[in-house]
Amino acid sequence: MPDVPFKVGDRSENKPHQHRPSILSQFLRGISTAATPALWLGLLALCGGMAVTAYIWLSSIPPLPDCKKVAPLAPDAERLYCAERAARSGKVDAILAGFNLVKTWSANHPLHHRVNRAMKEWSRSLLERAQEKAAKGDLQAAIELARKIPAESPIRKEVQAAIAGWQKERSQEAALKKAFQTALAKQDWLTAEDKILAFSRLGSGEKVQAEVKRLRQQLGRERAAWEQFQQLQAMVEYDPSNPDTLAQAIAQAEQIAPKTHTHKVARSSITGWTQSLLNLIATRVGESDLAGAIAAAQALPFEVSPPAKIRDLVWYSRAKALASRQSLGKPVSVQLQQVWMTRFHLQQVGKNSPVYSQAQEVIPQLEKQLEDLNQLQVASSAARIGQIPSLQLAIQIAQGIQPDRPQRLQARSLIARWQQDIQRVADRPHLLAAHNLAATKTIPKLKAAIAQASVIAPGRALRSEAQAAIAQWNRQIQTIEDRPILDQAKTLASQKKLKAAIQQANKIRPERALYSEAQKFAQKWTNLIQIAEDQPILSRARSQAASGNLSEAISTASQISYGRALYDEAQRSISSWSARIEAINRPMRRYSPRYRPNAYPPPAYPSAPRPYVGRPMPPPMMHPFPELPPP
Repeated sequence: MPDVPFKVGDRSENKPHQHRPSILSQFLRGISTAATPALWLGLLALCGGMAVTAYIWLSSIPPLPDCKKVAPLAPDAERLYCAERAARSGKVDAILAGFNLVKTWSANHPLHHRVNRAMKEWSRSLLERAQEKAAKGDLQAAIELARKIPAESPIRKEVQAAIAGWQKERSQEAALKKAFQTALAKQDWLTAEDKILAFSRLGSGEKVQAEVKRLRQQLGRERAAWEQFQQLQAMVEYDPSNPDTLAQAIAQAEQIAPKTHTHKVARSSITGWTQSLLNLIATRVGESDLAGAIAAAQALPFEVSPPAKIRDLVWYSRAKALASRQSLGKPVSVQLQQVWMTRFHLQQVGKNSPVYSQAQEVIPQLEKQLEDLNQLQVASSAARIGQIPSLQLAIQIAQGIQPDRPQRLQARSLIARWQQDIQRVADRPHLLAAHNLAATKTIPKLKAAIAQASVIAPGRALRSEAQAAIAQWNRQIQTIEDRPILDQAKTLASQKKLKAAIQQANKIRPERALYSEAQKFAQKWTNLIQIAEDQPILSRARSQAASGNLSEAISTASQISYGRALYDEAQRSISSWSARIEAINRPMRRYSPRYRPNAYPPPAYPSAPRPYVGRPMPPPMMHPFPELPPP
């Protein structure tokens, strides 16, 4: 190979190295070559994850709205959901709120079908509530509630029919009540009873039963008032000229119950009897029977204003009655008014009056009564404040009436009453504190309440009330102490450990509060044990009876002794089996040679036999059994 001359600057020797990549470029090219599949895999995974996430988001249930924070501009679907949820509680206000929400929505609303379904459910719920009220007898409340159901309700016809029925029933009630009152006014007790019976048939609700009870009570009051009035009428008719009889009839007629029909009838009779009494007084005055006229005038009611011709005599008789006795049952203010009016009228009696001298003698006594009554009126005013100092002041004022004064007995009565009031005021805080302690119903507090109430000593005004409260709190303590015992007994019984449950319940002593309840459970569990023990015996006896061995069945069932739970049932079975044995043996005894129901046997023929013609008579028919002497 010839030599080639070498030229300066010639790099022909380095040309093979120009096409060889560098280390960095080779490294980068390797990374890019290796990263391309990973990149595509990453993009594919990202797209798949996004697709799965989107599917899960689309298929998942959206979050429920918070019905406690529904905005006024919330979507209709959200508001309807909250209305449906509130209506499920069954509360009337919530259902009515749901009606108010949807009543303005048109038929083209997207939620129209859902609204119809909701309105039907809400209407049904309200109607059921109304029917419950009607069943209790409160027809007016039922009608008012049913009328709140909108006219657009799907069950509108059913609602209207229910309202019409209740209105008819209410009209019947009103008619029966009116007829009942009419019968009472006529004293037609039988018709009134019939109306009450018809009213009770309208329903068995609480309100109907309460109304029936009220009507029966009114009927009882009316009958009692009418019987009392009839007795008064008979008494007056028997002795119409006796002033005491008239006065007694007037006084008792005034006591007739004022809200009865008889009271209205009695008012006219009272007016007539009063007039008869006035006529009797005038007659005795005309007959110069001054003593008889005064005695008759004392029977005249104080509220009656006498006529002028007997006015002086009547007021004198009243003054004499007031001076001779004290009306302890009347308030001091009433007595003060009566004494003042009587003294005033006596002072008007002229000298020409036949009772002038007697009136002048009574006036000083009335003046003494007025002094005492004024003093007692002041004391009563102080006592009405109700505080211990005021009551003590009232007692001090009343004690100023000396034993020789006219109103001394009434003063003593008022003093005794005010002393009791002082005791009540003094002891009431102790009793109130005891009640406050007992309100927690814990044993320590109840014991503290008993100790607090025991401070009220015997003989005090509130002693009986305190003792009643103490007895109640003792029973509460006993109940708290014994309740775990009874609960444990019930637990044992639920575990079929009846004997252990009975033993546990018997731990409660007879004087304890839960004794009767514990004994009821113990008896129940005892009956269960006895039933479990005796049921096989009774079943065996019934099996024997079913196979025809009635005597053996009776003997087996007789093993159940008296007082056992199945004793009555066993005795009924024994009676039935005994009757069956009797029925079986009766035909056999009838054809027995010893059985003769009659002394003479019946004839062989039921009627006379026809005569035989042309042939001999057959021998007489013999009785199937030989003649026996009568037993």
